[in-house]
Amino acid sequence: MSGSEDLDIVRAGSLVDFQTALRDAGGDFDASIRAFGLNPADMEVPDKFVRYSSVVLAIEAAARKLGVADLGLRISALQSPDSFGPLWLLMKSAPTVRDGILLGIKHASFYVPAQGYRHFRSADGKLECIEMFQRVLDLPAMPQTAENAAGQLHRFVLELSDHATRPAEIHFRHPQVGSDDQYRRHFGIVPQFDSDFDGIAVDPAGFRRRIPDQSPLLRQFIERFLSGVTPEEGHTTVHQVSALLHNLVRANMAELATVAALMGQHPRTLQRRLGAEGARFEDLRDAARKELARQLLAQRHLSLAQIGIMLGYADQPVLTRACRRWFGTTPLRLRRGTVHDTHP
Repeated sequence: MSGSEDLDIVRAGSLVDFQTALRDAGGDFDASIRAFGLNPADMEVPDKFVRYSSVVLAIEAAARKLGVADLGLRISALQSPDSFGPLWLLMKSAPTVRDGILLGIKHASFYVPAQGYRHFRSADGKLECIEMFQRVLDLPAMPQTAENAAGQLHRFVLELSDHATRPAEIHFRHPQVGSDDQYRRHFGIVPQFDSDFDGIAVDPAGFRRRIPDQSPLLRQFIERFLSGVTPEEGHTTVHQVSALLHNLVRANMAELATVAALMGQHPRTLQRRLGAEGARFEDLRDAARKELARQLLAQRHLSLAQIGIMLGYADQPVLTRACRRWFGTTPLRLRRGTVHDTHP
């Protein structure tokens, strides 16, 4: 099991919308994040990991300093679902809005490990609820962070349903911080405050609304991620799968069923085609993880436990065994640069 501190990470790219919202409000973004130990230069490498707690505390402090009660909601309004890449595409490819949302919360913690989600029925059984909770301990109340998460969930429901379904209720544990008009502008309704959870509640009928076929989007996705593959390579199943895995492994979505769905094939069909080319899906995924591990180990501020989480491993010993197989040594020795990768 990973400790709370190992979940305290988020990609630097997540700061972009905070930067835009803060500058639009007249704030000093660089000074705001430096006050919490963050370096503006980190944003030049979007995949670099920074401390989640520093990011959310900077947002809360900026909202208070500027008197912008809806800063978290302004940030969520800027956050395009497309930024979730393959996860958003798979959510749109689900049969119903409910299925898409449940798929999203299943994988969302990989993008923000410090946030977890729970799906349950309301006490009277009339609504389906999605709760966001913090997995990093010892953080103070963070109304902007909670409202940002609810704003994202609200937008997901709207986008998946083509604006035909919206949450019936919005819930927050904290007292009201913004005006009724601000909340109506973002949600269309005034949330319920001092509630038992942070999140949304949706009517089951609207939640089960079917999502239009997304096959054209799937084709565009494949074309975009295969754009770097040469014509000679592009026709082979091995290179197509490898190109997809290069991206999916970063989202902890490198499963056979996911790749097969994105390629419009049955998993067994994909396995047979790979076998005909002398390859195994497990070996291609392992190669993608090896390359990602090399990149993560170069980020020395990341703990080995955090790297294990990013690679989808349950605990650090699994990472150690993988590094011995890939590089012939332990992750700690590899990080220290005492050996070179001589393994294929």
